[in-house]
Amino acid sequence: MEYRVTAEFVDGIICPEIPDKEKEPRLYEIVTTCMIHGPCIGFDETKVCCKERLKKNGVCGKNFPKPCWNDILFGNNGYLQYRRRAPVEGGFTFERKIKGKTITVDDSWVVPYNPYLCLKYNAHINVKCSNSIKCIAYVTKYVNKGCDKILYTKPKEGEPVNEVRNYLEARYINANETTWKIFKFLIHRSFPPITSLDLYLENENKNYYRETDLEHKISEQANQDTQLTAFFKLCKTNEFAKTLYYPEVPSHFVYDKDKHTWHERMTKTSSLGRMRDVDTKTVELFYLRMLLTHKKDPTGYTDLRTVDGVLYDTFREAVKAMSLLNDEETWKKTIIEIINHTNDRSQLRATYASMLVFSDLEDQSDIWKETRDLFASDFLRSSGLDEYNDEVYLDALDGIQQQVWNCGGGEISAYGLPPSRGEEKTSSVIRREKAYNTDRLKEEVS
Repeated sequence: MEYRVTAEFVDGIICPEIPDKEKEPRLYEIVTTCMIHGPCIGFDETKVCCKERLKKNGVCGKNFPKPCWNDILFGNNGYLQYRRRAPVEGGFTFERKIKGKTITVDDSWVVPYNPYLCLKYNAHINVKCSNSIKCIAYVTKYVNKGCDKILYTKPKEGEPVNEVRNYLEARYINANETTWKIFKFLIHRSFPPITSLDLYLENENKNYYRETDLEHKISEQANQDTQLTAFFKLCKTNEFAKTLYYPEVPSHFVYDKDKHTWHERMTKTSSLGRMRDVDTKTVELFYLRMLLTHKKDPTGYTDLRTVDGVLYDTFREAVKAMSLLNDEETWKKTIIEIINHTNDRSQLRATYASMLVFSDLEDQSDIWKETRDLFASDFLRSSGLDEYNDEVYLDALDGIQQQVWNCGGGEISAYGLPPSRGEEKTSSVIRREKAYNTDRLKEEVS
């Protein structure tokens, strides 16, 4: 049976009008005492809702007074516009004194309420109809927020402040959270589950041993398969596994930690496979990760480095052969575009260094040969020479190397550039932190 919230249903529960004083005197007294907002705008703008930080285009922060309607209107971001009759339409009013002036208050200033709750508790109880998912956040905020609590202590003179004790005493757990913990319900749940996959270069997997482990046990553990090597073996025997990338395997197979093998899932449950992030500074590991996400049916590290029947010496070369790296012309155009927007060569070197460290770059040797004059032009002017030479280029490489270190990168030779002099291997941040007066420091700590 379909259930819908109708205007008649809401009108029977929520009322935003002043009751008839003759028929319901007690409810009239409670509503006029507890359920009237302000009046604020135009009468008493010292109220909190009229502060500049809450006012909206000069209107009360709670949007009072409300417009008067003869019917309930649905909409308005999930909040209803309740029936509020104007005095000429049969609505009731009463007189109230504000700052020495007597004003007439009508239904436009009434906070929505439930007559039964007002009569039972004689208190301000705001009742609204949640007609949209947009209102749920507002409702659950107050359900789970708990009580406000403040800890105030005045320590005795000379008594040290015990921050740990103060923190423990100020902790508050509401009734909902207490019940949840007593019954040991789950605090957090991740769905679908995530399987963390091994990722390492050949013969560089991690093994953990105890001091009491015997030598034969250590040797046995070193020769055991991992998730990655077991995946290589799976591709040799299972036809379906040959159609999967390495991160897709946990969705269809389960890794047996005792037998160190992958076997097919027997249930409908699945898991997402995720390899850890790898920084471009670990060049070969970074490109190994890239190959595992772009190449199916690998039977080993050698097979991963083989592209179109050609065995490459490094994973980087294999990735380049698969056209997974950015085109050289793109980087050349980027450098030229930077030149067209700035004459500051140090800024050019800093931008290029960040490109090296944080981007998926291929071998930069060809790009360097074509653009090195642009990187070294300021060093040529400062040296007073007419032609570029190796020393000028080395000055530019030193500048790029320093910027790469500042970005957290390694040697620029790892990116295909010629090696720099390598005189200073610390970032500007570290050098600045070390540039303190040792004599003055000794005086302060002594």
